Amino acid sequence: MFIVNSADGEITKPLLDELKSMGVKGIYPSYIEAIANAVEHAYAQNIYSEREFPIKRWWMLLAILEGKLSLFVCDLGHGIPNTLEKTQKANVLSAIWNRLKQLGKPTKDCYI
Repeated sequence: MFIVNSADGEITKPLLDELKSMGVKGIYPSYIEAIANAVEHAYAQNIYSEREFPIKRWWMLLAILEGKLSLFVCDLGHGIPNTLEKTQKANVLSAIWNRLKQLGKPTKDCYI
């Protein structure tokens, strides 16, 4: 297990090189965006929270699930629903909420 306290490419470049050697392409922009979101928003001080964050880290996990490469970026921060109003414009939020309404009623397990 690697433990890194930054998002400067120390881990991601070797991972990208290994994925390229396996023939996996086009994943770099997606996982850099996910990492950037965790770094920039998960523990942002401009978002109100009653929670304290003693550990301000993020984790990246790779797995082959059902024959497909899956990449997950996880953190213990505010959560996407709590950061959207600070990070997205009103018209983008409106489009997101309208699309979610079309998909059906959320359950308690739907929150990221």
